[in-house]
Parts: sequence; C-alpha cells; structure tokens
Amino acid sequence: MRTMNRTFATVAVVALAGLTQIGSASAQLANASAATLGVSSIATVRHFGAIANNPAGLGMPGAGFSLSLAPVTVRQGLGPIGLGDLKDQEGKVISSSVKEEWLSRVAAQGQQAGSVGAEVTFLALTLGNFGFQVSTVGGGNVSMSPDVMEIALFGNAGRTGQPADLTLSGSTMDGFAVTTFGAGFGLPITAERGSMAIGATLKYSVGHVVAVGREQGGNLQSNPIKVNVNFPTVITDDEDYDPNNGSGVGLDIGFQLERDRLHFGATVQNVINTFSWDETRLVYRPGTALLEEGNNSTDFDAQSYAAAPAVLKAAVEEMTFDPVVSVGAAYDLQPDFTISGDVRNRFGDGMSTTPKLHAGVGAEYRGLGALHVRTGDDDGEPGTDTRLAGEDFTAVRLKRRFGRQSFAGLLYTRRAGVDAAAGTIHGKPATMGGFWGSHLGLIDLMLERGGRGVLYLPFLNYAQGTLDPILEMMESPA
Repeated sequence: MRTMNRTFATVAVVALAGLTQIGSASAQLANASAATLGVSSIATVRHFGAIANNPAGLGMPGAGFSLSLAPVTVRQGLGPIGLGDLKDQEGKVISSSVKEEWLSRVAAQGQQAGSVGAEVTFLALTLGNFGFQVSTVGGGNVSMSPDVMEIALFGNAGRTGQPADLTLSGSTMDGFAVTTFGAGFGLPITAERGSMAIGATLKYSVGHVVAVGREQGGNLQSNPIKVNVNFPTVITDDEDYDPNNGSGVGLDIGFQLERDRLHFGATVQNVINTFSWDETRLVYRPGTALLEEGNNSTDFDAQSYAAAPAVLKAAVEEMTFDPVVSVGAAYDLQPDFTISGDVRNRFGDGMSTTPKLHAGVGAEYRGLGALHVRTGDDDGEPGTDTRLAGEDFTAVRLKRRFGRQSFAGLLYTRRAGVDAAAGTIHGKPATMGGFWGSHLGLIDLMLERGGRGVLYLPFLNYAQGTLDPILEMMESPA
C-alpha cells in the first residue's frame, strides 16, 4: 500500500445523562452516582459518587477518570396522612369517618408534616485519586398542628359540627437553597491483604435562600367569631436579592476496606463546618392578621432582622450543616453478585433533604455482561413517608485487555449484526459510553488520504475507564 500523509484520529464518546433519580444523598453535596436506591454506597462507592458519599473510594483500586453532568435527585415526604391516603380519595367526597381517622393519626403523631427536596450536580469529575464536584441542594419542611389540620378538614364548624375554639400554635416552616463546591482526595494505604484507603472532601458552600417561620399563639375563636394569626418569618431579602447570603467551609472524612469478599466503609461528614447565614441579608416579617367583625388588620411588612423574636433567630442559627456518621458493609456472595447495607445518622436538625436516621439494604448483580442490575430498599425515620425502593441499571466497567477493553457484553453479542471482537454493528465501528458518563467509549481510527478521499483502515474499539490511553495517544500519535 502506498505511503501517504497519515493522521491518527481518536473519537471519544461520553454518555452524559441528566436523568432524574430518587434516593439517598448527602445533605450538602448531591449524590452524583446512579446507585442510590438502597444500595450501599458507603462501602463500595467509586469514581464521582465517592466525592459526596465516601472520599476514601477515590483511593481504592479502579479509581480513574469519570464524569457526570446534571443528574437530578427529587424526594418528598408526607405523613402521617400520606400520598397514598390522598390517592385513595381521588374523585371522592371525603367522608367524616375518613377525616376522623386521619385526624386521629395526626393527633397521635402531634403534627402533619410535609417535606420536599431537590438536588442537582452541575459537574462531578474525577482524575485518578482526585475529584471535584459542584452541586446545588434545596429543600423545605412544613408541619401543621392537630388543630390546624382540624380546621383544614372540617372548617370552623369543627369535627362535631359545632364551632369550637382552636389554637394555631405549633405550626412551622423551613426552607433553604445552597450551592457547594467540593474537592476530594483518596489516599491508598498499604495492606497485607486486600485494599484499604482513607479520603477527605473539602467543601465551600454559598447560601442563596433561607426561610423560617413559627406560629406564635394564633387562635380561632368561636363566639364571637375571631381569627388571630401570628406567624412571623425570617427570609433572605427578596427586594434586594443577592445570590451570596451566607457561606462557610466543611470537611468530610472517610475510610474503606476491601478484603476477599468483604467490603467495609465509614464516613463522618461535616467534621468541621463553619457555614452560617449573613444576618445583614435577612429580613423579618411579623406575619400577623386579625379578622373579626368590624376590625381587620394585617402586618407582613419587612423589618430589620434585629427585630425578629428569639425563637426565629435560634431557628436561623440551626439552619446549617450538622455532622453525619455513616457505616456500610457489602459482601460478594458470588463474583458477580453482591449484597450490601448501610446506616446513617445526622446529629442535629439543620439543613438537609434526607431523614435524620436512615437504613438501607440492597443487592447488585453483574452477570449480564453489559449491565449492572441493582435493587434495594431505603427506609427513613418511623412515622414519616420517606421509604424509597426500586431497581437501577448501570453500564459495566469492563475488564482491560492489553490496555484496551472489550466492545460489548453478553447482552449485545447475541444480537444480529453485532461483532464484539471487531467492535462493529453491521460492519460499522460503534461504541457505547458508560452510564451517566462513568466511562468513555473510544474508537481508534487509522485514516489514510488517497486519490478518492479518506480510506478507513482497521480499527480498535473499546470502552475505557481512565485517561491513560488517551494521554498515551496524544504523546505518541503516530
């Protein structure tokens, strides 16, 4: 074959999916990993998922290049009257017996609580033992006292059909939105058997929005009819908005051990955390309303934060990031089948989109060649509607062969037109990136320019989990 001007082309395809997931996540850095449905990420997490969950995973075997863009986590909680109860009454007139049963549940628990949380990771990237992540986390919680729920269900006529005096005290509201920049590092530790590593993630957080409210002695009077609302709030200044309304640094530390079939992990998040809200950026609103015959008045005008009652100032001080201790373990029943579990506890009532106490169990099967199949159950605190369960499918990180990796697993090699050895579909080079950008799909093309244009010579096709081969190609392109 004639010698001609030759160029070496490397085509790298990164699968980046901004998909919605529901599951456990850190309170400050969102979970950029897909493995969140009850499957323990404390003992086995690697790549970008380790930055938020256990930075020691950055120092374990298999660490390398990984990338995730815009995964989103959404969660909600409602109880003791849950979404299932509301669904059962869809399209119906709710009977008095159902209302009574609901109200008895609220009275037994002391409140009707609702929560919502959302987390988005704009970027999660790992290179070797280092990782970097940018995430925004937001959440809100509302609780209503039994008397407020009686008003909501029965109106001012009350559950007996006769007007009653009711108190509005005990209802609360909290909300926040924070962006965090995290940098993690994992350090391998020499072990006689297996693998071991420690790690740390340093975080810098910027607070965007905070809101707290506490009902302070409001009531509904039956005779004469009188409504007195006293729900003061503190919020970030919405008339002169600034995205930086608070800041601080935090530190997470982690440990992982892998020995034979056993995996163990532990983390302490927010060992140090200095985050606080800028009081000069907060405003106080009295939130009072008096409605009675011949006399109506309201006061929701913004005032200085200094005028806020002590209960609200204390609530703002609690809106920070508390220490969280997590322990997880996993066991390989078979080379391709792992069971796992973890327990997590948060020490405090600060900002978070997850329950204070969490326990999860799960299993992962890797016998399908091209897919990892995960299933699990994630259980929150008793009495709240926070149980999550489901299945998760993730692309496999394939075994390397001579610096290259195979094109497809068993699931795809059986399909018509697929040549796994050559890396082609119907004779054309093809590749598939890893799930959520966990791996690069690379196609190496040797191109020669001839009289009739470009001639495609034999190629190699593989999935790659690190940057090393790409850097080698840049250094030796011939």
